[in-house]
Amino acid sequence: MEKEMMNSSFQSVNYPDRYIRHKGFMFYIEPIRSELDQQDASFVLVPGLDNEAYFSFRSVNYPDHFLRHQNYEIKLHTSDGSDLFRKDATFKIVPGLYGNGGFSFESINYPGYYIRHQNYQLYLHQSDGSELFKRDTTFSIVKGFIQ
Repeated sequence: MEKEMMNSSFQSVNYPDRYIRHKGFMFYIEPIRSELDQQDASFVLVPGLDNEAYFSFRSVNYPDHFLRHQNYEIKLHTSDGSDLFRKDATFKIVPGLYGNGGFSFESINYPGYYIRHQNYQLYLHQSDGSELFKRDTTFSIVKGFIQ
């Protein structure tokens, strides 16, 4: 992926009618129906807060908030300026574990742990090697609903 900033949305591979979105400062995959849904499902991929070789996900409608993992949950937070926040909000975008041309998002401070949906909520989980895990961690990166 190129390092230019771009507005993006993230479509689930195994639930293609659902996209990553934040709601109540937590993350889910949900169908996108309203303008608010579109805003909550649009992000700017920016150079990683901890390492510019990787990426961070900045919210479009809360531009000072970033996707980060905390206690293995995926949350929307503002930076507290700590090294831990920068690491928790930086991900390596790798070829999709499901191998269908999508992408998976690996934590840089928890190698081998990926953003995964389970019961439609997003978590940071370690790979168990199963086909379900591979599908649950693979997303298509599409043009953001909000540009």
